[in-house]
Order: sequence, then C-alpha cells, then structure tokens
Amino acid sequence: MEVMDNYQQQFELAEDRYDSISPAQVDLERAMTHLNSGEIASISLCYGYGLSHTEASDILQIPLGTVKTNILRGKDKLRELLAYDSINSTPRREKEE
Repeated sequence: MEVMDNYQQQFELAEDRYDSISPAQVDLERAMTHLNSGEIASISLCYGYGLSHTEASDILQIPLGTVKTNILRGKDKLRELLAYDSINSTPRREKEE
C-alpha cells in the first residue's frame, strides 16, 4: 500500500529529528508503528492530511465504513498504547496541576 510505504519512510526520516520534536510526538510516532496498515493509512489521511473519510475511502479504494472502522480501532489502540509507559509497563502519571 503506497500510503503505508510513505508513512514508514517518513517515520524513518523522523527518527533522525527526534531531538527537535516533542516527546509526545515521539510517543505517537512509535505507537503508530503498532497499528495495521489500514489503520495507519486511514488515520494518516484523515488526521495527518485533513482529508474527509469519503476522500480517504476514495484514495484507499476501500468502503467508507472500513475507513471509519480503521480510524475507530486505530484510535482505541493508540489510546491504550499511550496510556501506559511502554518501558515500565506502568500507567502514565496524570499531569500535575
């Protein structure tokens, strides 16, 4: 899938720039690698490039419902992955107020 290949290339390039991006962005990029290609493509097109679900459906040549399902499942996985410290497998601390 061309979108997936493009994402992987961008991720590899971004690894060299981790010093200049926020820790949250690094965490998100790493968490995205745990998603399947359909989830990555759907989320990247809709959230990264600002396309509608219908536009993503047309580009990926998959049904609109599949795009929506990919986004829902991908976001659920990201939420779970980002809720825990991947190194220590412990819940992340809430922001101190």
